[in-house]
Amino acid sequence: MHISDSLGHSDLKTTENYLASFEKEERIKNAVYLTDGSPRRINIGTGKGILFKHTSPKNLAFKSDLIMLVVFALKDFGEGNVSAAEIEKIKTVVLKHETKDSVLKDIELAPAWIRKLLLKMFEI
Repeated sequence: MHISDSLGHSDLKTTENYLASFEKEERIKNAVYLTDGSPRRINIGTGKGILFKHTSPKNLAFKSDLIMLVVFALKDFGEGNVSAAEIEKIKTVVLKHETKDSVLKDIELAPAWIRKLLLKMFEI
C-alpha cells in the first residue's frame, strides 16, 4: 500500500492500473539508478540494460526514502509548477509516514525553493 499512498491513490486497484499503463516490456528493458560513481550503461541482452546516472553524494544522503522521493519529484516538476492539490497530497503522505524530526533533518539537503515549500507545507 505504500506505493499507493506515495502516488496519492486511494486504493490498490488505481495503483495497479497506473503501473500497468506503462509498457511491461519497457519497464523490464531499462533500469535507472543514481550513483556517485561514474555514469555508465551496462547492456544486458538485446535492448535491455541498466543505466547508472551520476549525482552528487548530497543527493544520496537522505535518511528517509520518502523525503528523497518527494524532493526528486518536486525537482522534476520545477519551481512554480506544483499545484496546491499536489502540495496537499504530498503533505498528507509525508505526515502519515514521517516524523517532524526526520523531515527537518532531510529538508536541509533540498534545494532552497523546495526547502521553503516543505517548511511552509509542514508549518515548521
